[in-house]
Amino acid sequence: MTNEELRTIIAQVVTSAVGAAGASGGQPVPAEVSARHVHLTQQDVETLFGKGHQLTPKRDLSQPGQFLCEERVTVLTGKGEFKNVAILGPVRKQTQVELSLTDARSLGINAPVRQSGDVANSASVFLLAGNAMLEAKSAAIVAQNHIHMTPADAARYGVCDGQKVKVRMATSRPVTFDDVVIRVSDKFALAMHIDFDEANACAFTKGDKAYLIGGSGSVVAAAGCPCEQQVAQAEQSSPIAQKTTCSQRLITEQLAKELVKQATGPVVLPENALLTPMAKDIFRAAKVSYELKGEKAEC
Repeated sequence: MTNEELRTIIAQVVTSAVGAAGASGGQPVPAEVSARHVHLTQQDVETLFGKGHQLTPKRDLSQPGQFLCEERVTVLTGKGEFKNVAILGPVRKQTQVELSLTDARSLGINAPVRQSGDVANSASVFLLAGNAMLEAKSAAIVAQNHIHMTPADAARYGVCDGQKVKVRMATSRPVTFDDVVIRVSDKFALAMHIDFDEANACAFTKGDKAYLIGGSGSVVAAAGCPCEQQVAQAEQSSPIAQKTTCSQRLITEQLAKELVKQATGPVVLPENALLTPMAKDIFRAAKVSYELKGEKAEC
């Protein structure tokens, strides 16, 4: 066995241990179950409920400015229907119907798994309210599970808007979800959203928590996300890049985060240092290069 192979095996073992610790003792994220619901444009509100009609708030939701409406609709296709489906306000620029995969199969439609707002070329359904009906073309999706965060939350968890992470559900039937999308805005409140299919899969009950256990290997941070802005500001305020030296041999995700915060240039690690995959992701996302003594720097 070569030194490189041994290093890889050790890193994998350490990563598993760090992930397990994070799943049980890290900072939890409150989780919520999102039932099937509809978002409407003002035009569609008036088509279904009458000219000039305004959605009537019933109660506020966990996300600031969002509310459950008194109004309800029936979602139907040629193969099935769901009555008394909730409408969430305020009105949007595009009508959107959010279903679970089980719901979509019951209606006989192929609703794609998408982030909210991405309805192009999605499934079509009909919406019925009283005697009024309209066709919601390219409106039905299965919402990608995601976590809402403020910029302060994102900094605390070490993630960026658009990043995909793994999340461990701390339930009586623990399940790990891959590719959970981080969504960052100062208009959000911290919460993970899953649908009823996902909730049933992990036996979720109200109050159960979720734990981030690291990146899923695919960071897709949007341009101008907080991480990129912080790095750009650091580069502008540091005219002379200086190397940061670390004497610890095992570079974990947490240690990598601390080194990135301190770094004004490349980070120099011991010649025999071991980096976990999550630690490498931290350096890569922050665009901070690291090097082993005597070896070329990489990012």
